[in-house]
Amino acid sequence: MVLRNHTFKVSCAAGFASLAAILTILPLSFPFPIITYLKFDLAEIPVVIAFLMLGTWPGMVSAITLWILLNFFGSWTPIGPAMKFTAIISTLIGLWIGSGFKNAPIEGFKTWSRGILMIILGAIARIIVMSLFNYIIIWIMFPFFLDIAAKTITLTVGLTFKSSFDALIWILIFTAVFNALHTLLSVLPSLTIVKALLKHLKYEVSLS
Repeated sequence: MVLRNHTFKVSCAAGFASLAAILTILPLSFPFPIITYLKFDLAEIPVVIAFLMLGTWPGMVSAITLWILLNFFGSWTPIGPAMKFTAIISTLIGLWIGSGFKNAPIEGFKTWSRGILMIILGAIARIIVMSLFNYIIIWIMFPFFLDIAAKTITLTVGLTFKSSFDALIWILIFTAVFNALHTLLSVLPSLTIVKALLKHLKYEVSLS
């Protein structure tokens, strides 16, 4: 079942973004233990649901709406909202490419091979884009994050670094691991919810 009413889809996308903003504000996040300023959170799930169920552009609208809301209600503005938006949008673009550029990306999960490809490309796109973003943030704009991350890596993993650049490389490696895990956290629950919702909608249509 594909939802075709564009106004309805955009309205739903905005609603999902509002839910995502609420989840961001609530104390539901938890730190990545190796680099503790990186946080896993549930806020991306409503946006990914909008993307998979409503279509590519409503999903993008949902991500943009969330970014706008986070600039009013989020933390460390405007950098924090910009990084969250970049992480989400790069993941969605990877999923979209993996789906074969389908307007309804959920259709890509009809086969295991295509679904796995979508998740892999979503993770790869996110890792590449966020590695570049993190390089700019911790190496050029805010070097104090380099010291914070290096200390937590040393404490948790036991690595020591010969230079600041050596520390940067390891920070980007562990940040890539974080982004790969966050892709799974965002996509797999969203996929389960979307499949349940679409099954329910089909059942409701069959009864009407």
